[in-house]
Amino acid sequence: MKTSIKTHEGRLALVTGAAQGIGQAISLALAERGAQVIVTDLGLPRETANKIGAAGHAFQLDVTQEDDWRSLAAKSRELGEVDIVINNAGYFPNRSIDQLDFLTWRKTIATNLDSHFLSAKYFLPTMRRKQWGRVSSPGESHPEALAELYVSLSTHTAPIMEPRRAPICQ
Repeated sequence: MKTSIKTHEGRLALVTGAAQGIGQAISLALAERGAQVIVTDLGLPRETANKIGAAGHAFQLDVTQEDDWRSLAAKSRELGEVDIVINNAGYFPNRSIDQLDFLTWRKTIATNLDSHFLSAKYFLPTMRRKQWGRVSSPGESHPEALAELYVSLSTHTAPIMEPRRAPICQ
C-alpha cells in the first residue's frame, strides 16, 4: 500500500507485536500516512523500524509485564505524546481448552487481555487530556487489508463504535 496522503502527520503511534505479520503491516501503513511509529515486540523489532526509516522507533516490550509498559511510557515521552495505540500482540496456544494447562491459560489471558488494560493505563490519560486518541485491537485478517482498513477508520473524527475499536475522545 503506497499513498501520498499524509493523514497521520504529527501523530505518534505505538504498535505491539510489530516484528512481523499484521503488526508490521499496520506499522508500515501508519508510517506511510505520516505517523511516527513506535514498534514493539518481545524481541527488538529492528527490521520493522528499519523498513519504516527515520519515523520508526524500536523498543522491546513484553505486553504482559507492567514494568515494561511503565518503562515504555517513560521512553516514549522523549518522542512526544502517543496518539494511537494498536494492541496487536497476541498469544494463541491453538489447543482445545481441555488440553491447556493453567500456566498456558494465564499466559493467554495476560497477553490477550491484561495487555489491553496496561496500554490504557499508561496511554489513555494523555489521550483524554488532549481530547484525541485511538486505541485499537485488530482481529486476524490479511495484514495489508487490515492495515488499510485501520488507517482509513482512524482518519475519521466522528465517533465510531465497534466491538473492537472505538475513539477515545472526540
